[in-house]
Amino acid sequence: MSAADDLLAELRDLTRRCGPRITLDRFCREVGIAPGTVARFCGSWTKLRIAAGLPARVPSPRTLADLRRCDIAAGSGGWPRRARR
Repeated sequence: MSAADDLLAELRDLTRRCGPRITLDRFCREVGIAPGTVARFCGSWTKLRIAAGLPARVPSPRTLADLRRCDIAAGSGGWPRRARR
């Protein structure tokens, strides 16, 4: 098993225990590695998250609330549709 496989297994395990909102900082603290280790063996934190079946980024609760407010203010009840040409 390679170092990348070990990191992937660690991320999957941590996600099962703590949920998908795992940050690079928390992952490194829990596993006992430096962020550079993730970059060296996996290419990037985003690539490791995707390999673990997680979204590349998880919107923060504030971002989701801001999107809802914009939606309500626009009165659209959804995302604007593109005009047909």
